[in-house]
Parts: sequence; C-alpha cells; structure tokens
Amino acid sequence: MNWKPIRRGEIYCASACGGACTRAQYEQARRRGATLAKKLGRGWTVRVWENLGWFYEVISPDKMLTIHPSPGAIGDVIYFLSVDVPGVGQIATVTGTDLFNCLSELSNTLYQKTRIFDAAADSMKRIIRGGKSWQKLKS
Repeated sequence: MNWKPIRRGEIYCASACGGACTRAQYEQARRRGATLAKKLGRGWTVRVWENLGWFYEVISPDKMLTIHPSPGAIGDVIYFLSVDVPGVGQIATVTGTDLFNCLSELSNTLYQKTRIFDAAADSMKRIIRGGKSWQKLKS
C-alpha cells in the first residue's frame, strides 16, 4: 500500500486511500490546524493525514495532549482530546463540540485520576514503612 499522496489535477490522494481527496481539502486541514495551534500557544504542532479525506490534529509541546477536531454529522465540529503519558499510554479521553468544555472536563478527569494514583502510592508507602509486614511480603 502506498500512502504517499499524488497530485492529479485537483485530486491530491494516495492510492491506498482511494477517496479522491483534493488538494483544497489538504490545504484547508493544514490551515485549520495551524490556526488552532496558534490559538493554543507556543510550541503546539500540527499533524495532517488522509483517510477518505484530509484530517488534522494539534499536539501539545510536551506531546502528551492531542486535540483532533473532526466534522460532525450536522455541521458541528467534534473535538477528540486525549492524554498520552510516555511509557504508560493513553490515560484520559474526552469528546465534545465545545473545546473549552472538553478541556475543562479533561482537566477534571486528570485531577480525579491523580488523586487515585496518589492514594495508591500512599498505600504502597504505608506497606514499605510497615517494617515487619514488609518483610513478610518479601519472603
């Protein structure tokens, strides 16, 4: 399969896609990605790809947060947000039509997960500090 797009007139599409994607769609995805990245601040990057159309996502400077806007069924934009931690994987996702609300929900989700991780770490510390009970676990 070849995923390298080829330009044939207005068509700008890879043979593996076969969706008759256009150069105009590609340019639109590229521009929209750049606009969103600029709004989010310094260091955000854009990734554009095709899969029966041209799509984009913006990636945070630390590479942990990805925002992927996609056209909705009734003309709305649906935002897919995900947080990926290197060495751990995806730890949270949120979907919605309002970017601010999605970011707020994602922040709340991460806060709740952080509290769970902190509680688990505290439990492990208590076991380690338990002395004799720790020695029993080692044997």
